[in-house]
Amino acid sequence: MIRSLGEALAKAEKQINAENELFQEGKSTFYEKLNKNSDMTKARFEKEKEGAKFPSTPEGRGLGAILPDESEWYTSPELEALYAARQTVPASWDASANGKVNLC
Repeated sequence: MIRSLGEALAKAEKQINAENELFQEGKSTFYEKLNKNSDMTKARFEKEKEGAKFPSTPEGRGLGAILPDESEWYTSPELEALYAARQTVPASWDASANGKVNLC
């Protein structure tokens, strides 16, 4: 257990030096150095720097946005008409017939 920032820094320097020796010997693919976060504990670093934590799923990964309850969704007659019109896809579509394509 680390009791002080001095101990944390000493431990970080020891680990960094060991990794850098491996790098110089060609046994590692990266080189390390101290930075402004080097004195943070792992728990504090994760809490402050790693962003939002999402609930885990049986698959072990995020599955997209967390939507608000359906009662909170915004809707309007215009949106409902747009959604209704987009429920089917035409069998074919030729954008050039509508003057939408310029091949020059």
